[in-house]
Amino acid sequence: MKKLTMFYDGLCPLCQAEILFLSDRNQAGLLSFVDVNSNRYSADEVGVSCQQALDSMYAQYDDGELINGVDVFSAAYARANLPKLAWLFSRPSLRPILTLSLIHISEPTRQAEI
Repeated sequence: MKKLTMFYDGLCPLCQAEILFLSDRNQAGLLSFVDVNSNRYSADEVGVSCQQALDSMYAQYDDGELINGVDVFSAAYARANLPKLAWLFSRPSLRPILTLSLIHISEPTRQAEI
């Protein structure tokens, strides 16, 4: 299974909680995490602006392939040995609902940052 680097908003409490949850489950070492607000994040290297990364969850496999949105969570949960969550987030029929849910969950957090 390819390693995955998740790009997250370190100023977002909900994002921090999710990253902590995944970090605790990362026994296989298949996940790494980079705060897009830190000097570890390079928009030029990743090919995603900081604002784009803040607007939609992005991740990158170790071979350079980028994914975003619901696909990030499915891939992350699979790597964190959470097969039921990975399966749930990979269902095409649930994709629209999950996408809207992610937007609505993250929106109040973003508003609080402003």
